[in-house]
Amino acid sequence: MFLARLTKKISLIDGLTVAAFIFAPPYLYAMVFYPYIESGFDWNYLQAVWENWQTVNAGVLAFLASIVAITLAQMNARNRDAQNLSASLGFLASSLHEISSFCSKCAVVYNYVRTDTSMFGALSLPDLPIPTAHRETFRECIKYSDRSIRVTLSSILSDLQILRANMDSNRVFTNDALGLARQKARNELAMLVILEAKILALYPVARNEVQTVKIPIDGKFITDSIMTLNIEPDSAIISKIKTISAKDNLFLPYQLPD
Repeated sequence: MFLARLTKKISLIDGLTVAAFIFAPPYLYAMVFYPYIESGFDWNYLQAVWENWQTVNAGVLAFLASIVAITLAQMNARNRDAQNLSASLGFLASSLHEISSFCSKCAVVYNYVRTDTSMFGALSLPDLPIPTAHRETFRECIKYSDRSIRVTLSSILSDLQILRANMDSNRVFTNDALGLARQKARNELAMLVILEAKILALYPVARNEVQTVKIPIDGKFITDSIMTLNIEPDSAIISKIKTISAKDNLFLPYQLPD
């Protein structure tokens, strides 16, 4: 654990800074300590050494100055990114809630299609407008956050587009295709569960309780997602959830809780 933290810290330092730390001790020894001690602490001799090597010393000082400038620029950039991320995260919870509300509305529709036995004639799915207010917040968070948050947010955006495309592809079903409609509803409910699980996994980040999303995402978020969407999954939905989670790199294959 200590080594992992140390490696992470070192990785943030520019290569030139590392080089400065490596070569600074031998340079100081050769240009300061060794001539000063060997001359019996003769200050004039030390100055003569510096004068003989003034071109080298000037280059070294210029190199060190550039290191300081680069390090300060990096620190300022990181601080600026941290401030931008903090500002974006302030709106993340409301953006997640917007998408979660859309998922809940979709779940109501697909639950009705899956369970209602009184349907006859043609079935027309309602046109649920896809939420858009989250886009700017997601864009900023993806730009400034760490990889785990970026990957999860990008995956949510992708799932949302797929969900909308699936809803538009087959909106009207005739009476002889209601079986297909119910199967489609089960598939979409499984996708909604996975999407909602990713949203739930991001809420601790939005509340500033944690700094990253733990990947693979814990299966408990899938269980919580089923309850959040008020879905009573049958074996077909559970099977589809397992299939999707097994293919999704953000999850371990889902197992039903004991």
